[in-house]
Amino acid sequence: MLIFNLRDGSRLCVPADLRRITPYILAEQEDWFEDEIGFVRRWLQPGMSAVDVGASFGVYALAMARAVGARGRVWAFEPSPEPAEHLERSLALNGCGHVVLRREAVSDAPGRVAFRLEANSELGGIAEKPGGMTATVDAVTLDQAFAGVAGEIDFLKIDVEGHEARALRGAAGLLEGRSPLVMFEIRTGKRIDLSPLEPLAALGYGFYRLVPGPMTLVPFDPEEPGEPSLLNLFACRDSRARALAADGRLAGSEAAAWEAPEREAWFDFASRAPYSAELSARWPARAGAFPGAAAGTYLEGLAAFARSRDERQPASAQVAWLNHAYRCIAEALDAADTLARRLSCARVAWELGWRYAALDSLVQAVRRVDVEAAESPHEPFLAPSPRYERRAGAGDAAWLKCAVVETFEKLVRFSSVFGKAESIANLQPILGLPYRSAEMARRWQLARFALGAQASLEPASELCAETDENLNPAFWSAQGGGGAPAAGCAK
Repeated sequence: MLIFNLRDGSRLCVPADLRRITPYILAEQEDWFEDEIGFVRRWLQPGMSAVDVGASFGVYALAMARAVGARGRVWAFEPSPEPAEHLERSLALNGCGHVVLRREAVSDAPGRVAFRLEANSELGGIAEKPGGMTATVDAVTLDQAFAGVAGEIDFLKIDVEGHEARALRGAAGLLEGRSPLVMFEIRTGKRIDLSPLEPLAALGYGFYRLVPGPMTLVPFDPEEPGEPSLLNLFACRDSRARALAADGRLAGSEAAAWEAPEREAWFDFASRAPYSAELSARWPARAGAFPGAAAGTYLEGLAAFARSRDERQPASAQVAWLNHAYRCIAEALDAADTLARRLSCARVAWELGWRYAALDSLVQAVRRVDVEAAESPHEPFLAPSPRYERRAGAGDAAWLKCAVVETFEKLVRFSSVFGKAESIANLQPILGLPYRSAEMARRWQLARFALGAQASLEPASELCAETDENLNPAFWSAQGGGGAPAAGCAK
C-alpha cells in the first residue's frame, strides 16, 4: 500500500502498483487531474452534506469530507472490493468519522447486479452487456438509500462509467425533494454521452460547465456541446443556481454590464505579477509602440484579462471580461502572429476552459520558442499558466521555454499515464532547466519507468526535498531498489 499526501492536506491509500491509473496520477500530480475537484473544495462549506457515487479510491470523497468538516456528512458508494478497502483505510487515516462508506452499486432498481472488473478499477462499472470478468454485487437506488436520512443533500457527484443516466433515474425522489448541485461524468471511453441530461431536465435542472480560471460555473447548451475535452457537467435547479451565484460560483447567461477596460488595468497587473514585474518597465506604455498590427486591440485584451482577476466583482463580470479578452487577443493574433500573442491567447483560452483552443496556440509556441524567445519580452504577454505567472524570470529564455513546454504537456493529456512516450518526447527539451516544476520531473521518471526505459524510479535530489510543489519526498527517497515502490510515502 502507498499513502500519498494530497494538495488539500488529505492522505490517500492506494495499491503499491504504479501501472494502475490512480497510483500513477497521484505519484505524478499529488492530486487528481480534474479541474472540478478544485471547485468542489472551494464551494462545499462546513456543515454541508455530499454524496460520492462511484467513489473508487476516494479522491473526491476525501475532498468532500475535508471541505464539509466534522459537522457535515458524506456518503461514499463503491462496490468494488479493492478500492473500497483502500478507501476505508483512508477514512480512518484522515479521521473521517463523518463519512459513511457503502459498498454497493447505484442504479435505477435495487437487487443484485453484475459488476464489471477491470485491471484499472477506476474503469469498472455495472455490466451493461455480457462478457468480461464480473462479480455480483448489491445494488441500491439513491432514493432507497436516503429514504430514512433526514436533512439536506447539497452536492451529488456521480461517476459510474456510462451508467449515470440509470443512477439518476433511481434518484428522482432525492433530486426532486432536496435539489442538490449534481456533478456527473459525460465521457464514456472516447465519446461524449449526454444521456444523463434527460432525467435531470425532466426534473427542471439546468446544466452548467466549469470555467477553471475563476472557478465558476457557466450555462451549458446541449445543442452546442463545444469543448471536445469536457469530462464533467453540473446540474441544478434555479433555487440552487441563485445560491451559487450569490456565492460567486455561478455566472448567469445574461451579459454582464461593463465598459471598455482602462488600459492602466493591464500595466498595474503587469507591474505586480511576479513573472512580469521586471519586464513591465521595458514594455511600452502606449499601444502605438507595440510591434505588429492591431496593437490597440491586443492591449485592450490584456487589460480585459487584468480586469477579470478582480474577485470583488460578480462572477458574470469576471467571465465577461475573460470572453472579451479572448476576442481581442484572438483578433490581434490574426493581425500579427507573434509568440507573445500565442502565449496570451493560450492562457485566456485555458482560463475559459477551452483546452483545444489553448493547445492550438501552444503547438505553434512550442515550435517557435527557441527561435523567438529573445524577441518575446519586447511585446507584453500573459504567462501561459498560473504556475508561471507566480514565478519570476520571464526575461530569461529558459523561463519561457519551460513555461511553454510544461503548459503544453499538462494540456495535451490529462496525465502522462495516457501517453507516456509522447510525454517523454515533450519533456526532453526542458530536462535540467532551472524553472521546470517538480511535477515535470515526476512525469519524466514515471513515464520512463512505465515504459521500461529505466529500471526503477530514482531518488533525484529535487524530489527528495519537501516543497510546496513536492509533497511526498519520502516516496522518492525510498526509490532505487529495483523498481518496486516502497510502502508508506507519507511525511
